[in-house]
Amino acid sequence: MNGIQFCHIKKKELYFVISSKKRNLSPALALELLENIHDTIKEYYNKNSGTFIERVSILYTVKQLNDEQLRMLQDELMIKVSYHAISLNEFVHDLGRDKDVSVKSFTKASLKEESSVAGFLVTLIFLLSIIFGFYFYFEQEIKRFIKAEKILVTKQEKQKVIEPNATIELPNHINSNRVIEQHVLTFIDSIPYNVLLKELDVKKDNSTLVINLLKEDAYIKDMQPRYLEIYKYSNIKFLDESAKTLEATIYNNAMLESKYGSKEDMPEYIIDEFMPIKRVTEHLRTIFPPDSVVTFKEKQENDIMIYRYLINMVVENPMQFFEFVEDLNKELYSMSVSYPISFIKTEDGIEIEFSLEFNQLN
Repeated sequence: MNGIQFCHIKKKELYFVISSKKRNLSPALALELLENIHDTIKEYYNKNSGTFIERVSILYTVKQLNDEQLRMLQDELMIKVSYHAISLNEFVHDLGRDKDVSVKSFTKASLKEESSVAGFLVTLIFLLSIIFGFYFYFEQEIKRFIKAEKILVTKQEKQKVIEPNATIELPNHINSNRVIEQHVLTFIDSIPYNVLLKELDVKKDNSTLVINLLKEDAYIKDMQPRYLEIYKYSNIKFLDESAKTLEATIYNNAMLESKYGSKEDMPEYIIDEFMPIKRVTEHLRTIFPPDSVVTFKEKQENDIMIYRYLINMVVENPMQFFEFVEDLNKELYSMSVSYPISFIKTEDGIEIEFSLEFNQLN
């Protein structure tokens, strides 16, 4: 059907189906794979008859379910459902680097027709390769099994030592992101109707605004009082006081004790897997606009592994920044926006650049 081959087996009321676009898919190997899958599932439930499904994890490369659909699915199944991205490129890349990739293939490469002598030699070499291949394969599997047992014993011993200590918690990214949102929103809301904001640069202890205004007193009357609620010092410097449209830079320094805060409950983070840098980068690209630039800067290793990124994107409206931050808050990973944060008005729109930290247990 449409160039796709199907093969299935029926066990009582269940169908096990396999599909492939390869023309040289061996039916015997496909049936053998389905039988192995069936036997594995049957063996598991024979030993674990009291266990069924405890959690559903949906992995995707292109996001298709929205939050409402995911919630409806969770209500329908009455069990916890997690939904997060995977990178097939990364998996194929790792598979290509595997030294034993040949033993993981379910198909055999087509051989070109040769003369009888050449065919005999090829067959002989092939058989010898299989014999030696099996020998080295089982030798490596035994070594891996022994190594895995040693690692498992080491982890179990390590867990026995760690368990009595206080548990390590990831940073609550929702609370930290809400504080950032409140801080940045203060500047957006402080701009009067007769003032044009050209640039905004917000750091942890200070901030800078580049503006165009028609009257000098717009800063004194409307803007400075609000900034002095946040900073100890706030002043303005005009570029040319004789121009009809005044261009000026506002400097705010020495941030007072923060009046911002959020007390959201700790999210139930996904902590049963470790995300490598490449996979985190791919996941971030699914959250922000397609033309965004996601740049990995550095990592910090401790009890918590921190990946630091620089995000650059162009939007039409500054409020879109807050929409993307709220998208981050819905994630089941600890991803916190951090300073510095900049907004620059350009011909293409508003260029926004900020730092982001991805946190996970090490």
